[in-house]
Amino acid sequence: MRRPRASQEDIVPFDFDDELSKAIAHYEDRFGERDKRFHILPVAFHGRPYAQSIVDDHQFTVAVRLNVAAQHHDLSLKYQLWHEAVHCLAPVNSMRTLWFEEGLAVQCCMYAPPINRQYRKATEPSLKRHRDWSDPWQAFKKLKATDEQIRTIHERAPERKFDLITQDLIIDVFEASQELADTLCCRLGDTRA
Repeated sequence: MRRPRASQEDIVPFDFDDELSKAIAHYEDRFGERDKRFHILPVAFHGRPYAQSIVDDHQFTVAVRLNVAAQHHDLSLKYQLWHEAVHCLAPVNSMRTLWFEEGLAVQCCMYAPPINRQYRKATEPSLKRHRDWSDPWQAFKKLKATDEQIRTIHERAPERKFDLITQDLIIDVFEASQELADTLCCRLGDTRA
Protein backbone atom coordinates (compact mmCIF):
# COMPACT_ATOMS: atom_id res chain seq x y z
CA MET A 1 0.00 0.00 0.00
CA ARG A 2 1.41 3.39 -0.98
CA ARG A 3 1.99 5.61 2.03
CA PRO A 4 1.64 9.38 2.25
CA ARG A 5 4.76 11.56 2.39
CA ALA A 6 6.47 11.85 5.74
CA SER A 7 5.39 14.69 7.98
CA GLN A 8 6.97 16.15 11.10
CA GLU A 9 5.08 13.51 13.11
CA ASP A 10 6.87 10.79 11.14
CA ILE A 11 10.31 11.96 12.28
CA VAL A 12 9.96 11.40 16.05
CA PRO A 13 10.59 7.75 16.97
CA PHE A 14 8.22 6.04 19.39
CA ASP A 15 8.04 2.86 21.47
CA PHE A 16 6.13 0.20 19.50
CA ASP A 17 5.29 -1.91 22.55
CA ASP A 18 4.00 1.11 24.44
CA GLU A 19 1.89 2.20 21.46
CA LEU A 20 0.40 -1.29 21.10
CA SER A 21 -0.40 -1.36 24.82
CA LYS A 22 -2.12 2.03 24.57
CA ALA A 23 -4.14 0.83 21.58
CA ILE A 24 -5.21 -2.39 23.31
CA ALA A 25 -6.21 -0.48 26.46
CA HIS A 26 -8.19 2.00 24.34
CA TYR A 27 -10.12 -0.82 22.64
CA GLU A 28 -10.67 -2.64 25.93
CA ASP A 29 -12.30 0.51 27.29
CA ARG A 30 -14.53 0.64 24.23
CA PHE A 31 -15.27 -3.04 23.53
CA GLY A 32 -14.50 -5.02 26.70
CA GLU A 33 -11.47 -6.81 28.10
CA ARG A 34 -9.11 -8.74 25.91
CA ASP A 35 -8.44 -12.43 26.48
CA LYS A 36 -5.93 -12.11 29.34
CA ARG A 37 -4.64 -15.66 28.88
CA PHE A 38 -2.55 -14.36 25.98
CA HIS A 39 0.79 -12.68 26.61
CA ILE A 40 1.68 -9.98 24.10
CA LEU A 41 5.27 -10.44 22.87
CA PRO A 42 7.52 -7.52 21.88
CA VAL A 43 6.60 -5.93 18.56
CA ALA A 44 9.02 -6.60 15.69
CA PHE A 45 9.21 -6.29 11.90
CA HIS A 46 8.83 -8.98 9.27
CA GLY A 47 9.31 -8.92 5.51
CA ARG A 48 5.67 -9.42 4.56
CA PRO A 49 3.74 -6.60 2.87
CA TYR A 50 1.28 -6.35 5.76
CA ALA A 51 1.19 -6.27 9.53
CA GLN A 52 0.16 -9.47 11.28
CA SER A 53 -0.71 -10.82 14.71
CA ILE A 54 0.88 -14.25 15.00
CA VAL A 55 -0.95 -16.31 17.60
CA ASP A 56 0.36 -19.37 19.40
CA ASP A 57 -2.70 -20.83 21.09
CA HIS A 58 -0.67 -23.50 22.89
CA GLN A 59 1.73 -21.11 24.61
CA PHE A 60 -0.88 -18.32 24.64
CA THR A 61 1.24 -15.66 22.98
CA VAL A 62 0.58 -12.99 20.38
CA ALA A 63 3.46 -11.59 18.33
CA VAL A 64 2.59 -8.44 16.41
CA ARG A 65 4.76 -8.08 13.32
CA LEU A 66 4.93 -4.88 11.29
CA ASN A 67 5.60 -4.38 7.60
CA VAL A 68 9.31 -3.54 7.34
CA ALA A 69 8.59 -1.23 4.38
CA ALA A 70 6.90 1.18 6.82
CA GLN A 71 9.79 1.31 9.28
CA HIS A 72 10.58 4.99 8.72
CA HIS A 73 6.97 6.17 8.68
CA ASP A 74 5.64 6.52 12.20
CA LEU A 75 2.03 7.18 11.22
CA SER A 76 2.02 4.06 9.03
CA LEU A 77 3.43 2.06 11.92
CA LYS A 78 0.87 3.49 14.34
CA TYR A 79 -1.87 2.66 11.84
CA GLN A 80 -0.61 -0.94 11.72
CA LEU A 81 -0.31 -1.19 15.52
CA TRP A 82 -3.80 0.16 16.14
CA HIS A 83 -5.19 -2.26 13.55
CA GLU A 84 -3.45 -5.25 15.07
CA ALA A 85 -4.56 -4.21 18.58
CA VAL A 86 -8.14 -5.14 17.61
CA HIS A 87 -6.91 -8.63 16.70
CA CYS A 88 -5.19 -8.83 20.11
CA LEU A 89 -8.52 -8.57 21.95
CA ALA A 90 -9.57 -12.12 21.07
CA PRO A 91 -6.59 -13.79 19.35
CA VAL A 92 -6.97 -16.75 17.01
CA ASN A 93 -4.34 -18.71 15.13
CA SER A 94 -5.64 -18.06 11.62
CA MET A 95 -5.09 -15.69 8.72
CA ARG A 96 -8.62 -16.44 7.52
CA THR A 97 -10.07 -13.58 9.53
CA LEU A 98 -13.82 -13.15 9.70
CA TRP A 99 -14.87 -10.08 7.71
CA PHE A 100 -16.59 -8.67 10.79
CA GLU A 101 -13.32 -8.59 12.73
CA GLU A 102 -11.25 -7.36 9.79
CA GLY A 103 -13.77 -4.62 9.05
CA LEU A 104 -13.78 -3.61 12.71
CA ALA A 105 -9.96 -3.51 12.76
CA VAL A 106 -9.80 -1.28 9.67
CA GLN A 107 -12.55 1.02 10.97
CA CYS A 108 -10.79 1.32 14.33
CA CYS A 109 -7.34 2.07 12.96
CA MET A 110 -8.65 4.58 10.42
CA TYR A 111 -10.13 6.60 13.29
CA ALA A 112 -7.54 5.78 15.97
CA PRO A 113 -6.38 8.72 18.10
CA PRO A 114 -2.94 9.03 16.44
CA ILE A 115 -4.36 8.94 12.89
CA ASN A 116 -5.13 12.41 11.60
CA ARG A 117 -7.54 13.41 8.85
CA GLN A 118 -4.71 14.07 6.37
CA TYR A 119 -3.25 10.59 6.82
CA ARG A 120 -6.69 8.98 6.64
CA LYS A 121 -7.53 10.86 3.44
CA ALA A 122 -4.20 9.87 1.87
CA THR A 123 -4.61 6.22 2.93
CA GLU A 124 -8.16 5.61 1.71
CA PRO A 125 -7.38 5.41 -2.05
CA SER A 126 -4.63 2.83 -1.59
CA LEU A 127 -6.75 0.91 0.93
CA LYS A 128 -9.46 0.56 -1.71
CA ARG A 129 -7.02 -1.30 -3.97
CA HIS A 130 -6.49 -3.98 -1.30
CA ARG A 131 -9.76 -5.87 -1.22
CA ASP A 132 -8.74 -8.05 1.75
CA TRP A 133 -9.09 -4.92 3.87
CA SER A 134 -11.40 -2.72 1.83
CA ASP A 135 -14.26 -5.17 1.23
CA PRO A 136 -14.65 -6.17 4.91
CA TRP A 137 -14.40 -2.52 5.93
CA GLN A 138 -17.08 -1.44 3.45
CA ALA A 139 -19.37 -4.21 4.70
CA PHE A 140 -18.66 -3.43 8.36
CA LYS A 141 -19.46 0.27 7.88
CA LYS A 142 -22.99 -0.72 6.80
CA LEU A 143 -23.67 -1.89 10.36
CA LYS A 144 -23.29 1.66 11.69
CA ALA A 145 -22.03 -0.11 14.82
CA THR A 146 -21.88 1.62 18.17
CA ASP A 147 -19.25 0.83 20.78
CA GLU A 148 -21.98 -0.64 22.98
CA GLN A 149 -23.08 -3.01 20.20
CA ILE A 150 -19.50 -4.14 19.61
CA ARG A 151 -19.05 -4.62 23.35
CA THR A 152 -22.27 -6.67 23.41
CA ILE A 153 -21.26 -8.94 20.52
CA HIS A 154 -17.79 -9.35 22.06
CA GLU A 155 -19.40 -10.50 25.32
CA ARG A 156 -21.98 -12.75 23.65
CA ALA A 157 -19.64 -14.39 21.11
CA PRO A 158 -18.61 -17.96 21.91
CA GLU A 159 -15.39 -17.78 23.97
CA ARG A 160 -15.72 -13.96 23.56
CA LYS A 161 -14.01 -14.30 20.16
CA PHE A 162 -15.01 -12.13 17.22
CA ASP A 163 -13.85 -15.06 15.09
CA LEU A 164 -16.72 -17.20 16.38
CA ILE A 165 -19.66 -14.85 15.91
CA THR A 166 -22.51 -16.07 13.76
CA GLN A 167 -24.94 -14.53 11.33
CA ASP A 168 -27.73 -14.89 13.89
CA LEU A 169 -25.70 -13.02 16.50
CA ILE A 170 -24.96 -10.18 14.06
CA ILE A 171 -28.65 -9.96 13.16
CA ASP A 172 -29.68 -9.94 16.82
CA VAL A 173 -27.14 -7.37 18.06
CA PHE A 174 -27.12 -5.00 15.07
CA GLU A 175 -30.56 -5.67 13.56
CA ALA A 176 -28.67 -6.34 10.34
CA SER A 177 -30.12 -7.96 7.24
CA GLN A 178 -29.43 -11.61 6.57
CA GLU A 179 -27.43 -10.59 3.50
CA LEU A 180 -25.15 -8.26 5.48
CA ALA A 181 -24.73 -10.82 8.26
CA ASP A 182 -23.78 -13.48 5.70
CA THR A 183 -21.23 -11.10 4.14
CA LEU A 184 -19.68 -10.24 7.52
CA CYS A 185 -19.27 -13.95 8.25
CA CYS A 186 -17.14 -14.47 5.12
CA ARG A 187 -13.45 -15.12 5.72
CA LEU A 188 -10.30 -13.70 4.18
CA GLY A 189 -8.30 -15.99 1.92
CA ASP A 190 -5.23 -17.81 3.15
CA THR A 191 -2.89 -15.21 1.66
CA ARG A 192 -3.00 -11.44 1.37
CA ALA A 193 -1.96 -9.47 -1.69
